[in-house]
Formats: sequence, structure tokens, C-alpha cells
Amino acid sequence: SNKIIGTWRKKSAVANSNLITNAGYHVSEYIFSPGGTYTFKSEMWQGYLRSEEWWTTVENGTFSVNGNSLTITPRKSVATLRNRNR
Repeated sequence: SNKIIGTWRKKSAVANSNLITNAGYHVSEYIFSPGGTYTFKSEMWQGYLRSEEWWTTVENGTFSVNGNSLTITPRKSVATLRNRNR
């Protein structure tokens, strides 16, 4: 399981040829700690049609590695819809 210890990030963006109506991004990060615990954070913006809103997620829990299999067991996960206008 030592090979997975550390920070793993993923970023993606989606753009349509019509950027006024559709674009967005998603960023996520796992932090795997030596004690078998992890933290997950993500942020997602769905594009210009809902430009004032974005989602964040914060999660933590435990993980185990068995051969080539990773098992993640969430303990707590909170997803929040955020709005710039509020």
C-alpha cells in the first residue's frame, strides 16, 4: 500500500464549440496517508449557463490495498452547492 501514499489529482475541462452555452471543469484530489486514511476534495463548475453556481465535495475515510485492488470506505462526505450571488 506504500505505492499509493501521497496526493493524486485529476483535472478536466469540457468545452463545446458554442462556449457561451456550454463549458465547465472538474478538479478532484485524493490524499492517501500512511495510516490507511484518506481525504478527498473536489470542485465542479457546470458551465456558463449556470455560471454563478459550483459544487464542492469534501470526504474522508479509510482505504486498503490488496494486490491491484484499492478499496475506499467513506466515513463522511459533504457535497455543497455554492452560489456567488448568496
